Amino acid sequence: MNWDEFQKKAVPEYIRIRESKKNSFVPFSRWAAIREAYVLHHLGITGNMVSLFRIVLVVISLYLFSRFVAGELVTAFFGVALMAWQLNLDGVDGALARVQDRVSDFGDALDNLGIDYARTSFWILIAAMSQNLPLVISSILVAYLLVPFRQYQLAKSKDVVDRFVANFMYVPVLWVIVPSSMLMAAVLGVPPLLICRTVSWFYICLAGIWFLNCLWRNLVIAPSKQSADEEDRMAFLAAGAEVGDQSESQDKVTQ
Repeated sequence: MNWDEFQKKAVPEYIRIRESKKNSFVPFSRWAAIREAYVLHHLGITGNMVSLFRIVLVVISLYLFSRFVAGELVTAFFGVALMAWQLNLDGVDGALARVQDRVSDFGDALDNLGIDYARTSFWILIAAMSQNLPLVISSILVAYLLVPFRQYQLAKSKDVVDRFVANFMYVPVLWVIVPSSMLMAAVLGVPPLLICRTVSWFYICLAGIWFLNCLWRNLVIAPSKQSADEEDRMAFLAAGAEVGDQSESQDKVTQ
């Protein structure tokens, strides 16, 4: 399979259209991923192999970055670099599956496992590095609220708070921008322990604000709207019945 045929099958038109609406990081990542996929395809590597390798990369990245709190900034930097590569490989396994006609529900779930694992582990790891048990317990709740529970809610509706939270939920932000900022702060002399606790508290507050908004929207606004809609429906039916009675009265007068 030549390059043009590979590229057309690996990145179909609907994916190009979808990615054209995203930020500038996505086209760059796709540009690199499609070339990696082309090489791996000719080496006989499948998409599921890449997905499993990505999970291994997440484990290694987590360990390397955990050395941040011990002041091993170079080791932590390599952890961030490996995680960035893992995120880039997210576009490789899917491309290989499409080219090799091996698309499946299991492959899709395996593909998402690396991203979801990286996302949820971020808050728990940072809290563990803060050496504060209440922060760890709170961050486990944050991981659940901002990943599976939030995905369930976003399937129903979105508002301005959802869009604001999404800016800090984007995986490259979680595992590239935030860790890089933590490393820069440490280089400038800020204690790593303080940095970890600050980041943990930030996401705990962010999750709390989002959850309170979710409760307000679903337990207060939605019932009020349903009640108002029901009142409008009853008023409409009453008006229709009144018009019907008036028509019936006019018919009797005519007779």
